[in-house]
Amino acid sequence: QQQQQQQHSQAVVSYLNSVLSQRGQHALPYAEDAKWTIRQHLLDLLREFPSLQVKNGTYTHNDGRNAHLLRTEGTIPMFYQNVRYNVPVTIFLLEAYPRSAPLVYVCPTPDMIVKPRHSSVDPSGKVSCDFLRGWMHPRANLVDLGRSLSTLFSRDPPLFSKP
Repeated sequence: QQQQQQQHSQAVVSYLNSVLSQRGQHALPYAEDAKWTIRQHLLDLLREFPSLQVKNGTYTHNDGRNAHLLRTEGTIPMFYQNVRYNVPVTIFLLEAYPRSAPLVYVCPTPDMIVKPRHSSVDPSGKVSCDFLRGWMHPRANLVDLGRSLSTLFSRDPPLFSKP
């Protein structure tokens, strides 16, 4: 088990080193001086929340622009009435990360819906919370974001099973 975790961790490090060092048309749009921080934030996040996986791919901004970005997908744990649930999320690291906050979406499975009129999650699943609004580099990081989401979701679960 521990050996598998070490191999997985080494694979993630290799993957991040590879994608963050690419140049030319395949380069990710992050500032060169931010790439080490991005790598460290992601590795710390995956250590704290092992259900998350790092991927890269195309993100379409509201204005129609496409960007090739890093994201994490998986689940963040929450506790509701002393029962652990796993909330599926995607966290996008936008071009200005870590100087600007990531974009977080709750991603309901086919048998779930976003809670109507949720205080922090809009109908599309986009999360807006104090932690994201108050994001300040270099203090803010992805581990603290994950912990904040877990606490927020435990207080007010964002997803329900479809009736």
